[in-house]
Amino acid sequence: MIVTPIRQFTISVTTSGLPDDSREQDEWTEPRHLRDLRGRMKAAREVVSNTPRLAETLAAKWRRAAGFYARFGITEAIFRNRVSADDCYIEPLPLAG
Repeated sequence: MIVTPIRQFTISVTTSGLPDDSREQDEWTEPRHLRDLRGRMKAAREVVSNTPRLAETLAAKWRRAAGFYARFGITEAIFRNRVSADDCYIEPLPLAG
């Protein structure tokens, strides 16, 4: 029998302190948010394409445009351009300690 010293490690030394599910969830948060943002942009574009003169109304009346973009949770830049990974950046939560 070989005797080896036993050293106990704390959770904070061996891992980030988060359960495995939380780390996995963090890995998928940004891609999920990006897909959601793209879906809302596509839905807004579909509404504009299926509603007569809505594009002209959005261009002429900024208050209606602001309400329209807010309803879909997007910005005018996202609506007019493609959604990039920079658009879905989520500010990380500060670590307690």
